Amino acid sequence: MQADLKDSLLTLKYLLQYRSTHRYEAMVLETLNRPRETALCIALLLAMFIILFLSGPRPSFILNSQPCPRVQGPSPSKDSTTETCVGASCIRTEILCPNCTTLEKELSDLRQKVSMYERLNKLLEFNSWMSQHGSKMRQNILILSGEHCGSSLLGELFNQNPQVFYLYEPLRSLDYYRDNRPPDVYDAMVTHLLDGIFHCKFDELTYFTNHMSFQYSSLRSRLASRALSVPPLCPGNHDYPWYNIRMCTPLKPKTTSAICRLHQHTVTKTIQFNDVHKLSYLMDKESAEYSLKVVHLVRDPRAIVYTHLTRTDNSTGNHTAGAVKEFSRNLCAQMLRNIKYAITAPSWLQGKYTLLRYEDLGTNPHQITELVYKFVGVPVAPQVRMWLDKLAYGTTTKPPQYSSSTSFLSRNFTPRILRDRCKIGGCKCSIHS
Repeated sequence: MQADLKDSLLTLKYLLQYRSTHRYEAMVLETLNRPRETALCIALLLAMFIILFLSGPRPSFILNSQPCPRVQGPSPSKDSTTETCVGASCIRTEILCPNCTTLEKELSDLRQKVSMYERLNKLLEFNSWMSQHGSKMRQNILILSGEHCGSSLLGELFNQNPQVFYLYEPLRSLDYYRDNRPPDVYDAMVTHLLDGIFHCKFDELTYFTNHMSFQYSSLRSRLASRALSVPPLCPGNHDYPWYNIRMCTPLKPKTTSAICRLHQHTVTKTIQFNDVHKLSYLMDKESAEYSLKVVHLVRDPRAIVYTHLTRTDNSTGNHTAGAVKEFSRNLCAQMLRNIKYAITAPSWLQGKYTLLRYEDLGTNPHQITELVYKFVGVPVAPQVRMWLDKLAYGTTTKPPQYSSSTSFLSRNFTPRILRDRCKIGGCKCSIHS
């Protein structure tokens, strides 16, 4: 009982912090950037508080409480109920029993605050002009890519959005089954995991929440997700060299589901989903509750081969001419297979799939970000533009040790991309071959 109360308290505290900080931060930043709409915003807020004032029940401090006229008969127990009146209307409320614990009282207070924030949020979404941009249906985005393709950069562009629940490489929780189960069984497990994530149903994904809570190797995946690493879930400062996964609060399925539902959209990034045609398994599970779109990130194979050679150990002989040729051949064959399949655009993939080059994203980050957000039907948050400005002009401070953005912050992309194209040759891919 006490453990369930603590889990509920943690979820409600996270919800309060999210409602009071992230949900309205984007609207305030957007308003400051649009002086013409400042007057509209002020008028909207005044109307909002007037409506809240007129819609009951009213807060206790504005109630003109007086004893209710009582009829003859047995009086209610003093320990169970109390009555207050406003005019001719009487309100009877239950008093907490004297034996209630501190956790139950705190939980009751938090629930009242959450109810207030929910009403305020619904009013803002109904009246605010910002709600007119983007889809109101829950939009899920799957980022597919290969190793050394810059997918962490693309994922971080969504992670910076406070409306997005972002997961970094969730398929790593299935690494054991990938190596010890038949391919069709593993594919079914991948589909089940992604479908549960996109529906915010983690009750049957205990293995995933355990992986994100206790596996030391999952520290980067945990800290790469803003939604799962902000206080009170994890300590705020990630720079400590002794920082480990045990310093974060273990994730419970119900808590994770609640955090996911607090966000309007879900984004998952993976480099372990190699075949585009297997997306049909996920598309078949689409429902009226959410829509799924796929962003497939590719990169010049010469740059991938070069990065692979510079980041892998040569002690096992992986840098021999034969090994490099075999790696390049497999890389190009897989890339061509996926591109050819996407070009045919089967009916279930039309309008839900886009192919993006890392070189385009690196040379024109602002423009490509706007296009990608437009494709997935999600408005670009001001935090995303601010982060891009810091990234493009090199004004970002030193990132945390375990941040997912450590590999691409404060870089000038254009010279690096042009340099990578010239460092290695011999891997030529053509979709007509």
